[in-house]
Amino acid sequence: MIKMFMTPFELPIKSIPFPKEVECLGIRFSDLDLRFRKGFMEVSIDYQPVDAMDGEACDKFMEALRNGPKQIMDSAEDLMGGKSLPEFMQTM
Repeated sequence: MIKMFMTPFELPIKSIPFPKEVECLGIRFSDLDLRFRKGFMEVSIDYQPVDAMDGEACDKFMEALRNGPKQIMDSAEDLMGGKSLPEFMQTM
C-alpha cells in the first residue's frame, strides 16, 4: 500500500570508498547508482579496467577468495557435528 505513494527516484553516488584490494582483480569501481522503483530497487556499479596490483595485500585477498567458501563449509560441518542437513534440522 505504501509503495503507491512513493515516486521513483535515483540516488547516484560518486567516489565510493571501495577497498583497494578490488584492484587486484584488474578493475576499479567508479560509481554506484541506486534506483528506487515502485516495489523494487536497482543497483548498478560502473567500473574501469586497471592494471592488476601485485603485492602481499593482493596475495592475502586472493587467498581469502579461494579459501573463504571452504572455510565456511568446514565451519558449518563442525556446527552440524557430521550430520546431514535434514538430520541436523530434526535435532533443532
